[in-house]
Amino acid sequence: MSILVKTQTAVMRTLYQIQVKHNRTWSWAKRSTIQKYLKKYYRISVSLSDVSYHLLILHKADLIRVFTRYGRDSNGTVFQLPSNRQITGKGVMYLKRYGIRIKNWLYNWAFKGIRPPRSSAKTTPYITPNTFTRPPRRSAGPPEILGNVIFDTMATLK
Repeated sequence: MSILVKTQTAVMRTLYQIQVKHNRTWSWAKRSTIQKYLKKYYRISVSLSDVSYHLLILHKADLIRVFTRYGRDSNGTVFQLPSNRQITGKGVMYLKRYGIRIKNWLYNWAFKGIRPPRSSAKTTPYITPNTFTRPPRRSAGPPEILGNVIFDTMATLK
């Protein structure tokens, strides 16, 4: 007897299991890794675009938080790295609704802001000076007026 699982729930549970495996509040799994786990554990065969679609739906529903990462080659070419994904408090409640037992440290982090205790890291994130996250898409304030820019430029020249 097979149990039917929604693909969206399977993607969410896969992200949760990756976070628990590495004892972190975020994961940097590639879409192909998520696709492989869906096929292996849930017998769900989906394309990479389907995985992207479900991740987008989870992001728009505020069940996960996504931090897009980029790297820079020595010649200045920018390339995309696997995004960091983090389950939010709303995502934890989504998983609990489907009967998934949530680890205490993840629950306390999501709702009480208590950082989980660190165990020795089996893997470390790729920390290089050439790795950066995408800047916010919204501007910090109202757009600058050309007159103010000219005035500030003239003031610095004096």
